[in-house]
Amino acid sequence: TDPQGPAAKVANLREGRDRDRAIEDVAGAWARKDPAAAAAWVSQQQTDDIDDAIRPVMASWAGQNPAAALSWVQSLPEGELKDEATATYIWSNRTGNHEDSVQLAETISDEGTRNRTLWMTYGTWMREDREAATAAVQSSTSPDTQPKGRLPNDGGAPGGRGRWGRRGGN
Repeated sequence: TDPQGPAAKVANLREGRDRDRAIEDVAGAWARKDPAAAAAWVSQQQTDDIDDAIRPVMASWAGQNPAAALSWVQSLPEGELKDEATATYIWSNRTGNHEDSVQLAETISDEGTRNRTLWMTYGTWMREDREAATAAVQSSTSPDTQPKGRLPNDGGAPGGRGRWGRRGGN
């Protein structure tokens, strides 16, 4: 009920996996009440697992207020936090259009995260409008869509365990 209390206690924990997990737990709980405050807090934390800490925040925020979440993501400096916040925003935002999601995914600096996010976005788009998604890939100048013949198919939808799923790769 009071995420700021546990957040203050995290500062007293020694660095390590327990502290990283506490950051993730506090961030996730706080995000359900105030995702903007949770995101600001996470961005100030020193953790090796910033990606695990920001995921529940962005997932919650993108569901509650996608415009505010996107604005915050775009304000971040380049780096791991921005990459993971961007990817999670795209994965979680159900109101955005596919073209915007592709453009946003192309800003991710980490190649692996960018590729997974692009393929997830194209995979979702393919399920909804295969012709438009195929045309977008074919006209893309992004090196991440090369070779263009390797598009996700309906069976390799995002979130699955197959080639195009979150743990898959390109």
